[in-house]
Amino acid sequence: MSETESQTRSRLLAFSSAFASLYIGYYSAPLVSDGIINSALYMVEHENNFMRKRGLWRCEWVLESFSNESFGMVEKCLEKGAMEAVLKVLELKEKESDEEVREGARRVLLMLLNSESGKKRVDGDGTLRKRVRRFVPE
Repeated sequence: MSETESQTRSRLLAFSSAFASLYIGYYSAPLVSDGIINSALYMVEHENNFMRKRGLWRCEWVLESFSNESFGMVEKCLEKGAMEAVLKVLELKEKESDEEVREGARRVLLMLLNSESGKKRVDGDGTLRKRVRRFVPE
């Protein structure tokens, strides 16, 4: 095999491997999403602001990356109590939480509210609607 053929073979192999990993990752994400969501909510509910930021970032990443309704990520997040956890973070006193954490929590709350299942959850519960309105004006 010549040097040129060897380089071409290496590039094709690298491209094929990258494409295969993206394909597998995209379709396996719903299968492993329970673990991702559980760990994100665990971090959101942690008492340390550093862990809260990381948990909110992970929730935001999951909701952005898999916003397609066919994956059902929003429903899984809501079933596991993401909206309540985010609202608890927003309801913390000023000295218990910093502005970056509250801003991240607002972004995640808006992402949850922009989905159909999030709207249904809020519209179906009066006390939850009042809690949400305190942080997200309509």
